[in-house]
Amino acid sequence: MVKAFSYIEMVLVLMAVMLLILLAPANRFDFSIYEQDEINAELIALLNYYQTKAIATKSVIYVSFPPGSDTIFIKSSQLSLDYHYKIKNGMIDKRNNTTNTQFYFDGHGINKGGTVHYRINQTHYKIIFQLQWGRIRIEKL
Repeated sequence: MVKAFSYIEMVLVLMAVMLLILLAPANRFDFSIYEQDEINAELIALLNYYQTKAIATKSVIYVSFPPGSDTIFIKSSQLSLDYHYKIKNGMIDKRNNTTNTQFYFDGHGINKGGTVHYRINQTHYKIIFQLQWGRIRIEKL
Protein backbone atom coordinates (compact mmCIF):
# COMPACT_ATOMS: atom_id res chain seq x y z
CA MET A 1 0.00 0.00 0.00
CA VAL A 2 1.33 3.42 -1.00
CA LYS A 3 1.15 6.17 1.58
CA ALA A 4 0.52 9.67 0.27
CA PHE A 5 -0.95 12.95 1.37
CA SER A 6 -4.65 12.96 1.70
CA TYR A 7 -6.68 15.76 0.13
CA ILE A 8 -7.18 17.44 3.52
CA GLU A 9 -3.46 17.36 4.33
CA MET A 10 -2.65 18.84 0.91
CA VAL A 11 -5.16 21.69 1.43
CA LEU A 12 -3.69 22.40 4.89
CA VAL A 13 -0.16 22.54 3.46
CA LEU A 14 -1.28 24.87 0.64
CA MET A 15 -3.05 27.12 3.15
CA ALA A 16 0.10 27.30 5.28
CA VAL A 17 2.22 28.17 2.23
CA MET A 18 -0.26 30.84 1.11
CA LEU A 19 -0.30 32.31 4.61
CA LEU A 20 3.51 32.56 4.60
CA ILE A 21 3.47 34.21 1.18
CA LEU A 22 0.87 36.75 2.25
CA LEU A 23 2.57 37.58 5.55
CA ALA A 24 6.08 37.88 4.10
CA PRO A 25 6.78 41.40 2.80
CA ALA A 26 6.79 41.47 -0.96
CA ASN A 27 9.86 43.70 -1.16
CA ARG A 28 12.29 44.18 1.73
CA PHE A 29 14.83 46.14 -0.30
CA ASP A 30 14.80 49.80 -1.16
CA PHE A 31 15.93 49.64 -4.76
CA SER A 32 16.16 53.44 -5.02
CA ILE A 33 19.35 53.28 -2.90
CA TYR A 34 20.88 50.80 -5.31
CA GLU A 35 19.75 52.91 -8.25
CA GLN A 36 21.46 55.98 -6.73
CA ASP A 37 24.66 53.99 -6.18
CA GLU A 38 24.52 52.83 -9.78
CA ILE A 39 24.06 56.39 -11.08
CA ASN A 40 26.99 57.62 -8.94
CA ALA A 41 29.23 54.78 -10.11
CA GLU A 42 28.34 55.56 -13.72
CA LEU A 43 29.07 59.25 -13.18
CA ILE A 44 32.49 58.52 -11.65
CA ALA A 45 33.32 56.11 -14.48
CA LEU A 46 32.31 58.73 -17.04
CA LEU A 47 34.45 61.46 -15.47
CA ASN A 48 37.43 59.13 -15.01
CA TYR A 49 37.13 58.02 -18.64
CA TYR A 50 37.27 61.59 -19.98
CA GLN A 51 40.07 62.52 -17.60
CA THR A 52 42.08 59.52 -18.82
CA LYS A 53 41.23 60.30 -22.46
CA ALA A 54 42.43 63.90 -22.02
CA ILE A 55 45.70 62.74 -20.46
CA ALA A 56 46.29 60.04 -23.08
CA THR A 57 45.60 62.32 -26.05
CA LYS A 58 47.03 65.45 -24.41
CA SER A 59 43.82 67.24 -25.36
CA VAL A 60 41.55 69.56 -23.42
CA ILE A 61 38.09 68.27 -22.45
CA TYR A 62 35.66 70.66 -20.79
CA VAL A 63 33.12 69.40 -18.25
CA SER A 64 30.31 71.72 -17.22
CA PHE A 65 27.71 71.29 -14.46
CA PRO A 66 25.13 74.05 -15.03
CA PRO A 67 23.31 74.87 -11.76
CA GLY A 68 19.62 73.96 -11.88
CA SER A 69 20.11 71.51 -14.74
CA ASP A 70 19.93 67.73 -14.85
CA THR A 71 22.55 67.49 -17.61
CA ILE A 72 26.35 67.47 -17.56
CA PHE A 73 28.01 68.79 -20.71
CA ILE A 74 31.31 67.36 -21.97
CA LYS A 75 32.99 69.11 -24.89
CA SER A 76 36.29 69.13 -26.73
CA SER A 77 36.96 70.89 -30.02
CA GLN A 78 40.26 69.01 -30.42
CA LEU A 79 38.53 65.61 -30.18
CA SER A 80 35.20 66.72 -31.73
CA LEU A 81 33.33 65.81 -28.55
CA ASP A 82 29.92 67.21 -27.75
CA TYR A 83 28.43 64.87 -25.18
CA HIS A 84 25.53 65.33 -22.76
CA TYR A 85 25.01 63.13 -19.73
CA LYS A 86 21.62 63.38 -18.06
CA ILE A 87 21.55 62.52 -14.35
CA LYS A 88 18.59 60.16 -13.99
CA ASN A 89 16.15 61.52 -11.36
CA GLY A 90 18.81 64.11 -10.49
CA MET A 91 19.49 67.81 -10.48
CA ILE A 92 22.62 69.90 -10.12
CA ASP A 93 22.16 72.17 -7.11
CA LYS A 94 21.29 75.79 -7.93
CA ARG A 95 23.42 76.97 -5.01
CA ASN A 96 26.62 75.93 -6.81
CA ASN A 97 28.82 78.83 -7.82
CA THR A 98 29.09 78.95 -11.63
CA THR A 99 32.87 79.30 -11.43
CA ASN A 100 33.03 76.05 -9.48
CA THR A 101 30.91 74.10 -11.95
CA GLN A 102 33.21 74.26 -14.97
CA PHE A 103 36.32 72.10 -15.09
CA TYR A 104 38.63 70.91 -17.79
CA PHE A 105 40.86 67.91 -18.10
CA ASP A 106 44.10 68.23 -20.04
CA GLY A 107 47.35 66.36 -20.44
CA HIS A 108 48.23 67.21 -16.82
CA GLY A 109 44.98 66.34 -15.02
CA ILE A 110 42.30 68.70 -13.71
CA ASN A 111 42.64 72.47 -14.04
CA LYS A 112 41.38 73.22 -10.51
CA GLY A 113 40.00 71.61 -7.42
CA GLY A 114 36.42 72.08 -6.46
CA THR A 115 33.11 70.64 -5.37
CA VAL A 116 29.82 70.32 -7.23
CA HIS A 117 26.65 69.64 -5.24
CA TYR A 118 23.79 67.68 -6.77
CA ARG A 119 20.94 65.45 -5.75
CA ILE A 120 19.36 62.24 -6.91
CA ASN A 121 15.74 61.98 -5.81
CA GLN A 122 15.92 63.59 -2.35
CA THR A 123 19.48 62.51 -1.48
CA HIS A 124 22.24 65.13 -1.69
CA TYR A 125 25.74 64.33 -2.96
CA LYS A 126 28.87 66.23 -3.85
CA ILE A 127 31.50 65.47 -6.47
CA ILE A 128 34.95 66.44 -5.25
CA PHE A 129 37.64 67.21 -7.83
CA GLN A 130 41.19 67.11 -6.53
CA LEU A 131 43.97 69.00 -8.28
CA GLN A 132 46.30 67.70 -10.99
CA TRP A 133 46.37 63.91 -11.27
CA GLY A 134 43.99 63.83 -8.32
CA ARG A 135 40.97 61.73 -7.79
CA ILE A 136 37.36 62.43 -8.46
CA ARG A 137 35.08 61.11 -5.76
CA ILE A 138 31.48 61.35 -4.64
CA GLU A 139 30.34 61.82 -1.07
CA LYS A 140 26.83 61.57 0.29
CA LEU A 141 25.71 64.53 2.41
